[in-house]
Amino acid sequence: MLLLALAVALVGGTAVSTYFGIMAEGRAKLAQRNEKEADDANAVAQVARDAAEYEKRQSQMQSAGLLFDRGLETARKGEVGAGLHWMLESLRTTPDGADDFRRMVRCNLSAWAEQTCGLRYMLAMPDDVDAVAVSPDGKTFAAGCVCNEIQCWDAAP
Repeated sequence: MLLLALAVALVGGTAVSTYFGIMAEGRAKLAQRNEKEADDANAVAQVARDAAEYEKRQSQMQSAGLLFDRGLETARKGEVGAGLHWMLESLRTTPDGADDFRRMVRCNLSAWAEQTCGLRYMLAMPDDVDAVAVSPDGKTFAAGCVCNEIQCWDAAP
């Protein structure tokens, strides 16, 4: 009787162990399948991120190109200052890595800048200026600050 109970216990233990082994193997296969699906999903997500980054860069390049074209056309029409503004906006919009485009914009900025008036000197004011007046003969001018101070200068060269 004892031997029979021992045999039943051994067979039962073996059956339970076999069952848990089969279940563990099934879970391991499921885990591997889930891992592969996750890797595939990550790969698809990376491709989508790369495509979005490419589209963003293309969009930035198109914007920069349109801004540059606007600046060049404006400068050619005689509004050089406004044209330079749009060329600078183009440079600001240009994405990283577009070194040839940046070089081309800078060359144009340099060439067109020669046709504008440069800043000769700056006058120091104690605060922000909110009013400026020039005499009728153009020889003197005055500037008023937000601190209620007025300064006058001789405008003759």
